[in-house]
Amino acid sequence: MEFLARRYGERSLREFCVELVRTGDLRRTLRRVFRSDLQGLEAGFIADLN
Repeated sequence: MEFLARRYGERSLREFCVELVRTGDLRRTLRRVFRSDLQGLEAGFIADLN
């Protein structure tokens, strides 16, 4: 969560939570809010660790 807030902003993180609860569709919500899929976010997270 910290990574997402730092990279995309707290507003996007709030939008992600609201949209996920509203739709229940993780893939769609990731694409809509972060313009990425789970693999892309994971790759960004791992790169951020290094």
